[in-house]
Amino acid sequence: MTVGTNSPYFYLGDQPVTLDRLQNEMTAATKKDPQVRVAIRADKWSPVGEVIKIWDAAKTANVAPDRVSMITEKPAAK
Repeated sequence: MTVGTNSPYFYLGDQPVTLDRLQNEMTAATKKDPQVRVAIRADKWSPVGEVIKIWDAAKTANVAPDRVSMITEKPAAK
């Protein structure tokens, strides 16, 4: 899942989706595999509130907290 810098904020792969769709996808994935992992990709321009919405959706979908991770850009080499 990716959080964009402006609307639409949420992407599943390269397809824009609603928060409800992400919630439904995570719920279905958790039912199939309780050990499912969720990776949230965001950068410093992604709104923090939108990232938190995905984190909360994962919690609601019963994704274990230790199975949710953040992927960010690496800092530029100095």
